[in-house]
Amino acid sequence: ALARGATLASGDYLLFTDADVVMEPTTVSRAIKLMVDRRLDHLALLFRNLTHGWLLNCLILELALGLLCIFRPWMARRAGSRSFMGIGAFNMVKKSAYEAVGGHEKIRMHPIDDLMLGKILKEQGFRQDCLLALDFVAVPWYDSVRAMIEGLQKNMFAFVHYRLSLIFPLLFVHILVNILPFWGIIFCQATGRTLWAAALLLKLLIFSFGLRRQGLPFWYLPGALLVPYLVLHIVITSVAVVLKNDGIFWRGRYYPLGELKRSRALFF
Repeated sequence: ALARGATLASGDYLLFTDADVVMEPTTVSRAIKLMVDRRLDHLALLFRNLTHGWLLNCLILELALGLLCIFRPWMARRAGSRSFMGIGAFNMVKKSAYEAVGGHEKIRMHPIDDLMLGKILKEQGFRQDCLLALDFVAVPWYDSVRAMIEGLQKNMFAFVHYRLSLIFPLLFVHILVNILPFWGIIFCQATGRTLWAAALLLKLLIFSFGLRRQGLPFWYLPGALLVPYLVLHIVITSVAVVLKNDGIFWRGRYYPLGELKRSRALFF
C-alpha cells in the first residue's frame, strides 16, 4: 500500500503515516520547512502516546526507552554515524531519495518497514534526522495490553532477523538491566546490594523522565518494576509463535519464515 501510494503521489516529498495518527495543523508545513532549511532527505518524528491505563502506558514507555537506547535517534543526523531511525507514524522522505534507494520494494518482506526505510536511506548516504514532536504528532498506539502483546508478536523476533542465537543474549541483557537490580537489593549484601540499588535508581530516574515527557502521572512509576516481565513474555511469545507457524500472519496474510529470512536484516 505504501509503495502504491508513493507511485501515485506527484509531489517532491512523501509522508508515510497511519490513519489513526493525530497531527497539529501546522505539523506538515513545519516539517517541510525544516527539511528544506536543513537540506534533509528524510525526517522522522517521535510521537506522543494517547493510550489509557497505567500498565499499558508503562509497557509502551519501557519499550520506547529500550528502542531509544538501541537506535540512538539523536545520532541519526550525523553523516558518519551508523545510527538511523524510521517511524511509522511520521516518515517524511524526499521522493527523489525514496526512488534512489528502491522504495519499499527493497524492504517489502520486512514487518518493521518504517525502521528499514530509515536504514536503507542512511546506508545510501542520504541526510536524515529524527526529532521529538510530542506536541505535534500523537498516536493511540494500542487499546489494551493484550492487543499490544499480540501486535508485537510479528515484530520482536524480526529485530534479530529470526536468529535464535541472538535471542538469548538479548534476553540476558534485558534481565540483567531491568529485572535483576530489584532482586539484587533483596538477596545481596553490602557492596552488591549498593551496586544493584544504584542500577535500580538509575532505571527509575530514566523512567521518571519518560513519564514527565509523556505527561503521565508520577504514580505510574511502580509500573517500571512490573513491565520488564511483560517485555520478557512478549519476546518469548514472539519467538514461539513465529517458530510454531513457520512464519507470521499479518493483516490476514501469511508470510513464510524462509521468505522473511531472505529480507534485509535490521542490524546483522
